[in-house]
Amino acid sequence: MDMKKYPSLVKCLTTSAFALHISFVSEAAFAQAATPASVQLNLDMSRSVGGVNTLSREKYINVHAINSDLDWWGGNGQSLNQPNLIDDYLTDFVKGNDVYFGRDSGGIGYEVSITPQSATPGYADLAWMVNTPATPATPAGAKSPANNYKNYGYQTAAHKAIVESNEFEKRMNSWILTMIPEKFYPVGGKVTGAKCTTTGSWSFSTGDSATEPYGTATGKFAGKYLANYFIGGSITNPSTGHPRPTFVEGVNEPIYNLVDIAVPNTGSTFGDCAKKATYDDIFKYHTNVRAEINALNSGTKTVKFGGYTPAFPDLEEFEKYPADRTSGSTAVFAKWNARDALWMSNHAKNMDFLSLHIYDFDGIKFDGVTTRRINHKGNNIEAILDTYDSAQLFASGVLKPIVISEFGGRLHTAEGSAWTPQRDWSYIKAMNSLMIQFMQRPDRIAKAVPFVPLKAEWGRVSPTIPYQWRLFRQEKEDGVSTSSKWTYTELVKFYKQWNGVNGTRLDTYANDQDIQTDAYYDSANKTVWLILNNLEENGKTLNLATAGLNTGNAVSTVEVRHLYPNTTTGVPVLDVYSNATIPASIGIGAESTIIMKIVYNNTLSISNSNSETKYYATVNGITSALKAIAANTAMTFNINNVTTGANGEAVLRVSVGRPITASLQPIVTLNGTAVTVPTDYRGYDQNRNGSGRFRFFGTLEIPVARSLIQQNNTIVVTFPDAGGSVSAVALQNRITTRALSRP
Repeated sequence: MDMKKYPSLVKCLTTSAFALHISFVSEAAFAQAATPASVQLNLDMSRSVGGVNTLSREKYINVHAINSDLDWWGGNGQSLNQPNLIDDYLTDFVKGNDVYFGRDSGGIGYEVSITPQSATPGYADLAWMVNTPATPATPAGAKSPANNYKNYGYQTAAHKAIVESNEFEKRMNSWILTMIPEKFYPVGGKVTGAKCTTTGSWSFSTGDSATEPYGTATGKFAGKYLANYFIGGSITNPSTGHPRPTFVEGVNEPIYNLVDIAVPNTGSTFGDCAKKATYDDIFKYHTNVRAEINALNSGTKTVKFGGYTPAFPDLEEFEKYPADRTSGSTAVFAKWNARDALWMSNHAKNMDFLSLHIYDFDGIKFDGVTTRRINHKGNNIEAILDTYDSAQLFASGVLKPIVISEFGGRLHTAEGSAWTPQRDWSYIKAMNSLMIQFMQRPDRIAKAVPFVPLKAEWGRVSPTIPYQWRLFRQEKEDGVSTSSKWTYTELVKFYKQWNGVNGTRLDTYANDQDIQTDAYYDSANKTVWLILNNLEENGKTLNLATAGLNTGNAVSTVEVRHLYPNTTTGVPVLDVYSNATIPASIGIGAESTIIMKIVYNNTLSISNSNSETKYYATVNGITSALKAIAANTAMTFNINNVTTGANGEAVLRVSVGRPITASLQPIVTLNGTAVTVPTDYRGYDQNRNGSGRFRFFGTLEIPVARSLIQQNNTIVVTFPDAGGSVSAVALQNRITTRALSRP
């Protein structure tokens, strides 16, 4: 996004029923007067990042549900007792679009709600969980709760046969289990309650001592649950029974629920329990719950435990929500200093992975007046993830995997109303852009889950206002039909567009940072999948060029899948059309995505490679992950032990948090030579003339000449004005086996 531009928003005007368009849309409909961007695809060159060069659909193309979710079926309580338009959505959606399973909290939440308290107050009856109890009766009668759950006891016989089949159990190989704060966090909330109320069965112990570390009671229940309610299995050797989760989160969005919006003793929201949580207690809870789980789950039962799952990782922002937003505070990184720095210094090293949530906000009124657009896609998410990695290295020298257990978009100004397809577009465009950025870090991100629940009646606001983010809706929600049957929302178009994409990564390049590119080669089907994503808020013309096609090979067919908002109505459109050849140029819609399926007559010859390694800087004279910016004061960073090479390219990455109007044009030298800092950066203008973010936080991506890279490197950064901090400096070093000629 050019910092001098303030492009207009796409207007969402009318509603429309779901449709998959099979048509040709003129490229001119999306072309703008701006200079076209050039995209290059090298067909003879694979690309790896941190040693990973293949696409894992399981990691990215998944849904916020699991195989045993009762929402897949119609005619039950989860469906308002109404039928599905398609009887078996599990097969139609998951198998039909090659989708994997992502995350669940409902199973463990229900099981704790039926578990009695033991003789020790605040502790679950662990024996009851695995034995056949006389009372209270389990839903399956004589079976113990553990056996009932792991053998799909809540399914009908017909559904059980489908759910436990290899087709669906093999897609559970890396799912995430999370615990919800209102039941599991020890602040006095009842395990049977939807909120922290004073009535209900019992609460987890809030004890905190040397003999009972904080969170012990929760950890013992979760450990017993994980050890006994699942059967092991994998994609290659699936189980006959509910597969064990790979990742376990200590608690979902704890600081938001238990600190930011909590009002103790009112019972009005999740965190309003006997006492307000503290940052230190939340972080200690994670360490102690992990210890209890590990004590009962070793060997083949081992799970990966992590957190702390912040809802809004706006690291550069105010500490407190929402009071500090209107206080006039000018502090940058106040939230990081109060929360994340404590987490990274003392507890992150105890985790098996770090998890967080990422949402673009398309329209939110923090002060009730200004509608702001606060996005993460673009340079902001680059800064968040680089800062997380840099801080881990400062704290412990070890990088833990990253799990994005929820991501997507929100349109707050339209959330208090009935479903519309335009609101779905706000979500789709965020999912596509963010996921493509996550795919650039295949060595660091272990799982990324689009927040797409199924029917989500547990989140219904009123009889006429359902939960905002769903894969399924009732037909009558389009305002035309009178049918109560369940059909797809527009979100299914995201999965239809990505259906089939797989293979070995190929080298791609765009000369505009607002055009994100990627490509994969499926050798079995002689198919290249070219991915193009537009971060601009207006359409763009892309000039396409390929290189490295082996002699005698040629294109057989090209299928174009363009997912964009209708320029009149704002309704998501998935246009699918065929070309005889790769087009020399193509128009792409505002914040839209194109995926091309290019089938060749013969197998490609991929004889070259582009291998990327990222190196993080150490900082002279400081131990903090942040380096404060003073006017006209040089900051020195060192990046050592870099592998050099004759061919390739490199990008210097400087992540900064600054007052929103401060300079983003530092003087930067690499090994004594000045390098040019681009005036264009990835993504939107964060200021947006006062309607964007409160602070700038992003990564300045600075291409540097290959000849400047040495084994040991010194980077000096000098800003002309004071304010904010540098949070990470890194070098993306790409070594290629042949010279590159970029457009």
